[in-house]
Amino acid sequence: MTVIDRYFALLDLAVVSEDSLTKLADLFSENAALQLKGYDEIRGRENIKEFFRVFLGKNTVMKHVWKAEQDGGGYRVPWAVSCIGKTGDVYAMEGADQTVLDGDGKILRLKLRFGGQK
Repeated sequence: MTVIDRYFALLDLAVVSEDSLTKLADLFSENAALQLKGYDEIRGRENIKEFFRVFLGKNTVMKHVWKAEQDGGGYRVPWAVSCIGKTGDVYAMEGADQTVLDGDGKILRLKLRFGGQK
C-alpha cells in the first residue's frame, strides 16, 4: 500500500478515530503544505492535523475511491467520496488532488481540488 493509498484509507477512518487522525497526520512531512481553494495555505504537520480534525469532523461516515497517477515529480489523484454529514444529509463529491512526496516518502505538498477546480 502506497502513502497515497494510506492517506485515502485513513481519511475515511479519521472521521471517527483519533488514532487514525494521528496516523493520517504522520503521513505528512514536518513542514508539509496543504492548499485548498478558499483557505490560506496550511503549513506544518500539526496544523494540517487540526485542519483535518475540523474538516472531517463535519461527517459521521466517509467512503473514498481513488486512483494515483504519476504526474511529473508527483502524483495526480482523481477521487470520489460519499459522505453522511453530522446533519444526517447524504452527499457525494469528486476531485483530483496533486501530491508531491519528500525523499522519505512522506507528503510534502498536497493540493486538494474539488470538481473541476484548478
